[in-house]
Order: sequence, then structure tokens, then C-alpha cells
Amino acid sequence: MASSDQATPPEAYHLSPTKHVPNSALPVLVYRSVLPRPYSETSAVEALEKNEWLHGGTFKHFPAHHFHSISHECYAIYKGSTRFLFGKGPLDADVDGIQVDLQAGDVIVDPAGVAHRNMESSADFEYIGVYPKVSQCRCPYLSSRRGTRKTCIDPTNHFPLAFAS
Repeated sequence: MASSDQATPPEAYHLSPTKHVPNSALPVLVYRSVLPRPYSETSAVEALEKNEWLHGGTFKHFPAHHFHSISHECYAIYKGSTRFLFGKGPLDADVDGIQVDLQAGDVIVDPAGVAHRNMESSADFEYIGVYPKVSQCRCPYLSSRRGTRKTCIDPTNHFPLAFAS
């Protein structure tokens, strides 16, 4: 793996609030093929926890629309592939959202408030979810600006993948 100063910049997707979903002023970030090989749950957890993110669980296909109001989250895909939908809730008929295809080795950073779900996944799809150690707050980066506490981190400045070669 290349050192972090030679890494390809992430894809950044900006999502506006909808009638039903706050989304975030911060972008969804997609990092392609950044996990250490060989891909595994253990290596993904070890790589991400080095940077103040905590393993919250290991997941498979999750088709329910949802968002996390008080915490950013990061997904590391270590097996299979999926199509994620961002920025659209189940009642947002007039909103397209953004669809992103992801595969093993990819990592996404999903800011607090951004709706997301798996649309379709391969049978072997698995990923870990990690969350910032400082996440139990009302996040001031939500588009609705309901948050007031300053303890929530900005994931664009505290990226979970500061790998060294």
C-alpha cells in the first residue's frame, strides 16, 4: 500500500437535506482499494482502530433506510460487493440520492445525519462499522445545525485511514 502522502484523494459526495433526512454539510467520502491485503475482518479492524475509531460491529446486507443522528460512521468492506444509496429516506419520493458501487478493499466515511442503506449486495458481502471514540454528542456538522456541543469530530480532518507503508 502506498503511504498516506501518495494516496489517491477520496471521492466526495455532497448531499442536501430532504424533508425527512437531515443529511450533512460534510461530504460522504469513498476511498477505493485502501484496506491492507489480504482483506479480512481482523486486518480491517486493526487498520481503522489505529486512528481513534472503535469497532462497532460486523455486518452483511442491510437494506433498511436509516441515519445516525449523533455519530459519524465508517464502513470497511472486506468481502464481496454492494451498491449503497446515500441521502434518501424511504419517504423521499422526489429525491434520487446517490448510488455508489463498493467492493472489497473500499472504505466509506458517512457523516452523522446522512441516510444510507444497501440496495443490493453479493451473497458474500461483509463489512465492519467503526465509529469515532468521540461520538456521543449532538453533532454540530448536521445540516439542520441542531447540535451545539463541540466534542463531535469532523471526519474530513480526522480520517480513519492514516496508513503507513
